[in-house]
Amino acid sequence: MMLRREPKERISLRDIMQHPWMTVGGGQCCDNFACVALVGRQHLSKDDHDAIIQRMVDGGIATRSEIIK
Repeated sequence: MMLRREPKERISLRDIMQHPWMTVGGGQCCDNFACVALVGRQHLSKDDHDAIIQRMVDGGIATRSEIIK
């Protein structure tokens, strides 16, 4: 849905912002780090990196070890 090669097949930004992956735990994506443009992991603090990994796990993307691999 979000990562489609063809732009016409992608969901809208509004739908992405309301997607459970972005709102897991009742939070909004922009409460902390999600609205900061990221160029690479080196720009993240360890706490932010861990929080992103946890959101991915909570959203059912993969296990922590699978994501870190």
